[in-house]
Amino acid sequence: MILGDHVYMMEENGIPHCYELKTGEEVWKVEKTAGGGATWGSLVHAEGRLYVLMRNGATLVFAANPKYELLAVNSLGAGEETNSSLVISNGDILIRTFKHLWCIGEKD
Repeated sequence: MILGDHVYMMEENGIPHCYELKTGEEVWKVEKTAGGGATWGSLVHAEGRLYVLMRNGATLVFAANPKYELLAVNSLGAGEETNSSLVISNGDILIRTFKHLWCIGEKD
């Protein structure tokens, strides 16, 4: 995902990366999985944050800036495995697992 002057990506093994777009220089040098194991999901950007859904049902939330900052790890709980990406629509976050379809948003 390209945002401004940087490229953000997530390896299948859960290691996030940020590169400077012009030079290709790696800005984030994270050595281990960022709290969620493996992913097949894509990074999604909303309101200055990057979201990625991990295969174990946890959502990792990063600040969308060149300084590495893991803001949150939100787990759906045991048994909620997935191979999908998050969808953001009208302020709601939709998450499809093998068992359920979740909609997370503010209460009306």
